[in-house]
Amino acid sequence: MMKQSWIQTAAITVYASISLLVSGCTANVPEVDETGLPPHIAVRLNLPPQVERGKESLYSVEILHGGTPVEGAESAEFVVWPEGAPQDAFSVAASETSPGVYSAAITMQEDGLYVVQSRLKADGDQVMPAKRVVIGADAVERLALLQAAQAQGGTAQEAEGGHPH
Repeated sequence: MMKQSWIQTAAITVYASISLLVSGCTANVPEVDETGLPPHIAVRLNLPPQVERGKESLYSVEILHGGTPVEGAESAEFVVWPEGAPQDAFSVAASETSPGVYSAAITMQEDGLYVVQSRLKADGDQVMPAKRVVIGADAVERLALLQAAQAQGGTAQEAEGGHPH
């Protein structure tokens, strides 16, 4: 009986020592919110309600971490390209216009369907939300076709009369 008690005591001591060592190694535990989960990053990409060819429009992105504005980003820009042609992308630097809000003025020179993506790096994280913007009646029709195809499980290429390879 004495031998079993000694073994249990030794096992408990070893377990406690390992627990202390492991907890010492995990001192950099990420902060948690009221739910006990790490705070999440919330991003809102704001596009102008209407974009006109040749006219400057204001684009902005708001970023929050755990409900707090993310200020002083390492880099912030908007990257724009025609739908289906990312090789034709151009970028415009964004500046912080209020706490956690980064904005840039962009002028589109041609009618069409475009992808606008904000790229923001802050505190070691990178966020890159994207939305589409349309200029002109043909682009509105094209966007409607793309959205209908995606809703039915198709691809953008199929919506435009092509076929997947």
